[in-house]
Amino acid sequence: MHPTLGEQTGPSHTPLGSTLALITGSLALVSGLARVQTGFEPGSSMPQAGIVMILAALAYRSAKKRRIGEASPTLTRQFLEIASLVLICLVILMQINLKYLIVTDPVPNAVIPIWAILAYLAIVIMPKSDGRKTA
Repeated sequence: MHPTLGEQTGPSHTPLGSTLALITGSLALVSGLARVQTGFEPGSSMPQAGIVMILAALAYRSAKKRRIGEASPTLTRQFLEIASLVLICLVILMQINLKYLIVTDPVPNAVIPIWAILAYLAIVIMPKSDGRKTA
């Protein structure tokens, strides 16, 4: 029997946001490394921003799969999610002269990492919706 309008076959969601974050992060990483290597922008924060976006998207996607039941909540999965968040913090916090970088280039050094961690926490902490609406 073919599915009709309203019936779903397969996963109930498309991970559009995390897919876009993976693509954007990959492009930021590659372009940032190219800018640093060519000497065009030796102090560029784009490679770090790319790494942060990639790690955050993978951790978020994993947590979302656990939340909706597509993946089992194994200790290994949760450890890797937390390890990704710790790596995000290390990538940002281990930079030399971080205060200056946040002031002069806030998006890759503050906005993206904060947004990434908050998105992960939101998917993990917020209660599940059972799909029923109350009047």
